[in-house]
Amino acid sequence: MKHFLIKHNDVCRRCKGEGSIMVKDEFTSEIKSIPCTLCGGSGLVSVTKDITITISPKPIKTIEK
Repeated sequence: MKHFLIKHNDVCRRCKGEGSIMVKDEFTSEIKSIPCTLCGGSGLVSVTKDITITISPKPIKTIEK
């Protein structure tokens, strides 16, 4: 069994790397820009991939004639 822990930065999918998103105010119907709540306005998110690989033998089938 092998275990990998891979960390890297990626572009935020919510704001597409812009750092802000456009929202419509419920009361005034005004559209305004606010900092992205997912990335905190940076446009980047930290991604951690936790991968475990298990290799097991496959039983050999006998061929009957």
